[in-house]
Amino acid sequence: MHGRACAFPALALVLATAGSPALAQQTSPGAPSSQDMAAKADAAGPLTWNGITLYGAFDVGAGWVSHGLPENGYNYEGESLVNRNGAHPQFLVAPNNLSQTGLGLRGKEEFLPGWFAVFNGSTGINPQSGQLASAAQANTSNNGLPRKSYSITIDGARAGQVFNDELYAGL
Repeated sequence: MHGRACAFPALALVLATAGSPALAQQTSPGAPSSQDMAAKADAAGPLTWNGITLYGAFDVGAGWVSHGLPENGYNYEGESLVNRNGAHPQFLVAPNNLSQTGLGLRGKEEFLPGWFAVFNGSTGINPQSGQLASAAQANTSNNGLPRKSYSITIDGARAGQVFNDELYAGL
């Protein structure tokens, strides 16, 4: 059974910042002004430059589990309410309670009227450790340890790949 007995308000921050004037400096006569380029960047998105957008989310929360284990730096899911190897109830800081923490780049550029090239590449991470999400590493980190020393493990497809969330390109 996967769930949370009590999910405290999770901290979920979405990367957002105003367009950087440093990216929009005039370099040659006749080039667009800094204000024109900054306005274009702001209109396209907060972290968009020439059709390429940097995006992401940071999600970490607090919770209570009735039979919990310590967190694992590779875990990319929240805690399970009950864990067969859990020894005691505990409050803990848990990763990814509402969404997967991660970073990505996506783009959409028109190259002919009505024709666009698109791409997206993103990766999930553990917000507490900064490690790439890896179910395989979370599971093998307990190898050879006595049960009382186990940390939380998961079952999943992410295995520490650079683009372990989405990766595609097309027209």
